[in-house]
Amino acid sequence: MIDDTPLDDFLQALHLSVKREVVENYLHERRLIEVQVEDIDCQARELVDLERRLALRYRRLYVLMIEDCHLEDLIRVLGLPRAPYRDQPPDRPRVFKFKAMRFLTTRGLSVRGRYVRLVFKAYQRLHAYNQTYAADYRELQLETAAVNQNIARFRTGFDVLGIMTFLRNMDVSQIQRARFLGGNFRPDEVNAIEKRMYFPDISLKKYNFEPPADLPEPPAVKESLQALAEQIHRADPEACRLIVLPNKAADQTAQK
Repeated sequence: MIDDTPLDDFLQALHLSVKREVVENYLHERRLIEVQVEDIDCQARELVDLERRLALRYRRLYVLMIEDCHLEDLIRVLGLPRAPYRDQPPDRPRVFKFKAMRFLTTRGLSVRGRYVRLVFKAYQRLHAYNQTYAADYRELQLETAAVNQNIARFRTGFDVLGIMTFLRNMDVSQIQRARFLGGNFRPDEVNAIEKRMYFPDISLKKYNFEPPADLPEPPAVKESLQALAEQIHRADPEACRLIVLPNKAADQTAQK
């Protein structure tokens, strides 16, 4: 009778070798996905900071409108369905001060002229930030979709349950098991790892990003914004003076 033990040992060793290669490929591909997910998270955090600065530029323009009725006129001029980030800032002060961004200055012989220029300059800055935010927002959306496709292919390409079953049933030393799992694990620990091996799709909902507004180009609304600013100045010239000349207003208040 022919002894099949050497052949069985060879087939078993070959089977183990193939399984090892599958596991190693799995770990390699998984690490690539993890790097992509980390990059998406990093980009999202950067976009959060950019959105915060964009919201400040909206707030600056809102403060310049002085009254809510003028703010509603501004939204109509810009053709927006609503005022972005309007509900986020606290009560708008009549004298505009935000330490998080540089105060805009304008030149002119009169308060009216300086205020009109200030309104348009604030919109130019807002538009520039919105363009940057819109580009980064779209890029993040596209890259997130691409990584989710990679995750879907990863799930299809690897039988996670089969790999974990193989690892649990391996009759190898702890050193060999550590090579695959990165440490010496008990069965209950391996089961915990199995739950974490599943890659969920990336979702940006937790960041609650505001979709970028479709703002008109500054030259297209320059005349309308200037007319609105002149209207605001006629309605409340003192408030406009406090905005354009905050330091002088503070000095006069101190002298009183």
